[in-house]
Amino acid sequence: MDSAQADLMALRAQLKVLQQHAGMNDTISQQRKELWATEAKFQVLEESAFHRKLSAQEKSLLSSKAQVLQLARQKALIGDQIAHQEHLNKLTDSMSAIRARLLTRIAADKRNQSLSTRERQRLAERTQLELDFTPRWRR
Repeated sequence: MDSAQADLMALRAQLKVLQQHAGMNDTISQQRKELWATEAKFQVLEESAFHRKLSAQEKSLLSSKAQVLQLARQKALIGDQIAHQEHLNKLTDSMSAIRARLLTRIAADKRNQSLSTRERQRLAERTQLELDFTPRWRR
């Protein structure tokens, strides 16, 4: 019964935070999810204390609640920062690839100004093939 309640509380906490972080660029780290689960476990333990006698291990866990939650919050903050930085790095990589493609097209357009229509078509096809077969890390 307690584990089912803990799972339900963790899901409710997760839903609440997801609703608060509904923005497109918001990222939620694994450490943040672990914090929610820890908070839900403490809430279930505190509610269980009213209905039954807690074990020594549960009492010990409750006595260290403040320290455990503080550490979990610190980990969540750092985890969120890492997830956010990873997201920014992916965006930077995407922008670099787009920039490389645009520069290639601009250079091709400059070369094409003095070419015939048929030569332009061949050059455009060749340029596209080069882009398609160039590994992303080399662009």
